Amino acid sequence: MLDRTSTHFLVIAEHGHLARAAQALDISQPALSRSLQGLERRLGAKLFERTARGMALTPIGATLQLRLLGIQTQLADTAAEMSQLASGSIGRVRIGVGHMVADQVRDALFPRLLMDRPAAKVEFYSAINVDLYDRLLQGQLDFVVCGVANGVPPGLQPKVMLEETLVALVRQGHPLSDLAQPQLDDLQRYGYASASGMLPGDPLSDRRLGEFGGKHLTQALTTNSLSTLLEVIATTDLITITAWNESLRRRWADKLVPLPLPEQVARGVIGTVRRPASYLSPLAQYALEIIEAALTSAAARR
Repeated sequence: MLDRTSTHFLVIAEHGHLARAAQALDISQPALSRSLQGLERRLGAKLFERTARGMALTPIGATLQLRLLGIQTQLADTAAEMSQLASGSIGRVRIGVGHMVADQVRDALFPRLLMDRPAAKVEFYSAINVDLYDRLLQGQLDFVVCGVANGVPPGLQPKVMLEETLVALVRQGHPLSDLAQPQLDDLQRYGYASASGMLPGDPLSDRRLGEFGGKHLTQALTTNSLSTLLEVIATTDLITITAWNESLRRRWADKLVPLPLPEQVARGVIGTVRRPASYLSPLAQYALEIIEAALTSAAARR
């Protein structure tokens, strides 16, 4: 909003008459005259010439009018933009997702978010947990959705949303797929492929990769690419351990077979992670609410 004297000046310029401007502003003519005189003293320039028909802008006054009208338009645009930001109808949200839950989060968020907030700008960043946590701590992400059973770094706050059942994943026709209840000894006959930093289960943390109840699987492949991992599993006798969620089933059910795991390694945990007390824009808050509602709904169906 322009200050009072600038507003008074614009109204006088619009009406070209001091009395009519005072009436439009609902102030006395002497008060408006004093306001104009104060502005002219402050600027050190005469802004109007008195004529038989009223008030005519001087060249300096005309220049000031153009500048103030431009500022007035910018202020109005800014106020409208701030209102839209406050309502969450525009803005930017930066979301980090773990590879194993990327499809699940994507399906929950799109196209709903962009339909509800068509002017929104979304950054959707998929990576391993270590990278996601670093970016979140540095303020490059608004929040993260990933496996949280392994713990999160100090300075970050997880919120557990969904417990996943982990499975051993093998190709269609794999010898293990003929077993009703594979045991750890059965799994040890085959090499193990790991999506490093992506798995949501505590027994599958990077520090104990491939270790189950004191027994170790032979590590044949480590990759930070989920697509690479699953393509290798689909074309070799290697096994991997993962959450077998709806999104993965839709894409890979014709190539991969899940096998039940022993109870001690059969659970994983998905959650959202934020910086405590960090500010979330209305748009980011709305996106987080959509994702958490979808994860809560998925948990209720289990």
